[in-house]
Amino acid sequence: MTLDAAIDVSINVPVGESPPSCPRMAGGSDPKCNGGGVWETFRMISIHIMYPKTDESTFDMDYYCATHMPMFVKALGPACNAWGASEVTDGPWAAVGWCHVENRQALDTALGEHGAAIAADVANYTNVAPEMIIGEIAHQS
Repeated sequence: MTLDAAIDVSINVPVGESPPSCPRMAGGSDPKCNGGGVWETFRMISIHIMYPKTDESTFDMDYYCATHMPMFVKALGPACNAWGASEVTDGPWAAVGWCHVENRQALDTALGEHGAAIAADVANYTNVAPEMIIGEIAHQS
């Protein structure tokens, strides 16, 4: 679909209604109506949750993959496109979890509704506070 075709579709779509066919955009983007009859494209975001490695830190990867990340993914619902976890062998991190989410709004909604339960579960698999990086995906193949 060319940009002109996308504009033509957006002009002909009444506010509050979906176009008859709204294909997923390349690069993981998804069209959304901005309320004014114009369709905008929001970029997919990536979330990286990093767990520091110290002499005293502990991390239960089995629990993280079997319970914690599925809880997070369930909270995100269909907005979660992929997730994974890595045991880090070098550097300042013990583990890194990651997730690809349709857009920031979906993440914010999930964390608003389920964030307290997700945060409370951290003590079940580690004794360190995670750090999170959230960014828009610029490219993926």
